[in-house]
Order: sequence, then C-alpha cells, then structure tokens
Amino acid sequence: MNSSEAILPGPTVIEIPDNGGTVAVMADLHLKSYFWQGSNPLQFHGLQDRLLWENVDALIVAGDLSDTFGPSLQDALAYLTRYVPADRIYIVPGNHDYYSVRLDDENRLRDLVHASGSWFAQKTELRHRSDRFLCATLWTDFDLLGDQEAAKNFARRFMRDFDMISIEALGHVWLDPDEVLPRRIFPVTPEDIIAVHREHRAWLEEKLATPHFANNGRTFVVTHHGPHPSAAGPIDGLTPAFHSDLTEVLEQSDIETWFFGHSHRRLSSVVAGTRIQNISIGYPDEDHGDDEDDLAEVCFIAAALNTQSSNEVRELPADRQALEQDFEYALRCSETGIPVLVDKLTPSTRAFLRQALRACACPVVPEGDAYYATDVIVALSRAATPEPPDVNGGDQ
Repeated sequence: MNSSEAILPGPTVIEIPDNGGTVAVMADLHLKSYFWQGSNPLQFHGLQDRLLWENVDALIVAGDLSDTFGPSLQDALAYLTRYVPADRIYIVPGNHDYYSVRLDDENRLRDLVHASGSWFAQKTELRHRSDRFLCATLWTDFDLLGDQEAAKNFARRFMRDFDMISIEALGHVWLDPDEVLPRRIFPVTPEDIIAVHREHRAWLEEKLATPHFANNGRTFVVTHHGPHPSAAGPIDGLTPAFHSDLTEVLEQSDIETWFFGHSHRRLSSVVAGTRIQNISIGYPDEDHGDDEDDLAEVCFIAAALNTQSSNEVRELPADRQALEQDFEYALRCSETGIPVLVDKLTPSTRAFLRQALRACACPVVPEGDAYYATDVIVALSRAATPEPPDVNGGDQ
C-alpha cells in the first residue's frame, strides 16, 4: 500500500495474497503496557521462537493492539513489522483502540493504520485461498444476564471506555433546554455501544447468509468482543460488557471457528458446531490458569491442513487408533521439550503430516527428520481428539 495515496474508506472485501503460508489471529497485545516494562510481548509469551513468522501470509489482530489511539498505536504497528511485513497486517479495532478518538470517527483509525502500510478490517471480509474471515469489533448488547440496565450501570462504573471514548451528538440539548447546539462531543454511553453492536451484528448476519465465494470453503469470524458465555469463564456483573449471547447467529450459520479477544481468558468451547476460541495475549502481569489454552496452538490457521488448493481436499489417516497413538506420542514429546521423530510415526500419519505441515509456520526441525511437537499436535488434534462438548446440543 502506498501511504502517499489519498486515503479513502477501505474495501469491504480484501484478498490476502497466497504465499503458501498460514493466517495468524491474536488479540489484546496491549503493547504500550509491555513497552513501559521494556519487554517484548511475543517473546514474553513464547510466541517469538515457537513460530516461523516469515511463513505468515496474514496476521489478523482482533483488537487492542495498543492501549490508546495515536503515537502508541503507530509504535505498536511498527513493532509488529519485526515479524510480519506491514502489508500482511490486518487490524480489527478493539475498545482500547478507540481511546482518545471518537466512536463515530473510524476514519482517523483507518487513516493511521493505512498510513503505516497495513489494513483496517472493520466490517471487512478477508479471503485467503478458500477461507473467508468476517471481521468486526462486534461490541456488546449488555443483555447477557437478562438485566440490561444493571449491566449498563455496572459497566459505566467499572470500565474506562465511558471516560476514554467519545462520540459526536448532533443537536444534543446541553445545560439550557432551550439551547440546542449544532455540534457537541460527549463521552460514549452504553446506548451508543448497543447501537453499534446491532449494526455490526446485522453486517455479520448478512455476510453469513451470503453464499461462500469458494462454495465449500471455510468461514471464520474474528471479533474483539465475545459471542457466547460458554467461553467467558466465571460470570460476574461485568461479563455482559465483554460477551453477548449470539446463539441464534451460531445456530443459523456454518462457522468453523469464531475467534475473539477482550476478556484475556484463553478459553474455548463449541456451540452449534462452531468452535468459540479466545486468542488474547493480555497484560504482562496477568495470570493464566491451567484451564486456558496454549496460545501458540490455537492462534495459527493452516489452510494447508484442509486444502492443497481451493478444490483439492486432504484426507486424514483412516486408521484412527494409530492416529491417536501418534497424537499421544506428540503430547509426550511436547511435555519433555523434544521434537517428534518421523520414524516413530505410523506410515499413514507420516504421509498426512508431509502434506498438512508443508505450509505450516514451523514445519520441520532444521537439524533432522523431525517435526516440532506443537505443529504435530495442531495438525492431528481435530482427527485424534474429540471436540469440546457442544453446549447447545449433544451430550454434555
């Protein structure tokens, strides 16, 4: 992207160039917090060395790249270019990205991102091979617990959003009820958030109802806010400010995975056949429990796992027992920090991995015939382990 060109509202569909690599999705880097400590967040969380970033076709950031709009956001975008070229970075804004900017003036955010050579992906469909990624902040309806007023009041009291994000109110009555000013800037309200949430939800529903450009291709959704309480963790009075219950949308759509951030809890579930996956990095001083997912294993989407091309489907090994044995072997290797030796795998698994990991981030250990254990686990997990229980059907 030529930063000297006139910056106009971005396209609603963006084709991600296919360089034979993967798509990475992560959220809540909050880079300013790490910069204050003089630390590197990707190194801090073990993502710098476990993944070969040069094989990434696209990095989608699902919100809260920095902590405020302005120079810190520019610095954060520059930081990411250590790992991924600027034109392979796609920014879905989170609530923190609107701090010190108006909710109704996204052009300022878009201009800053585009001027850095990256892409602004608000209400945008990204296409990579036969995959589509539907991206939007989403926000929330504050109705998760059925008491919208209580949730709005709780959020006003405890969230900085309502001090840090503003909105222009046209014709708003200010102080004197007889004096109507033509233009005034006010702090954002929960009602403003709900209005934008409805707009984003309507956009998602329309896109999900539109036939896939690749017919049998996969659909992913990437939002900042959460779509279902099953991946929220412990529920409290603030949870409705982070998650909505979009069960109806999930039941009516064919979505492979719905990625989100905001909560900083790396939890997952399956709802109506869709995996709900949090991919938050979070603040440097946060603790992550044993029940949370390994970020390196869930934030990379290898299109090559399912397709050699847009029309040729890869088949999983038919011998499930052998596959499960190989999966257990990979888990033991991961626990002890050693690579998975190719000659220890069954022939069917070897053949599968040769194809499945051809375009993965870290396909082969440089020093010999072995794979990184994390890559093998990711590649085999869908076939060798059951999906988490579907909270909207099936056995609990």
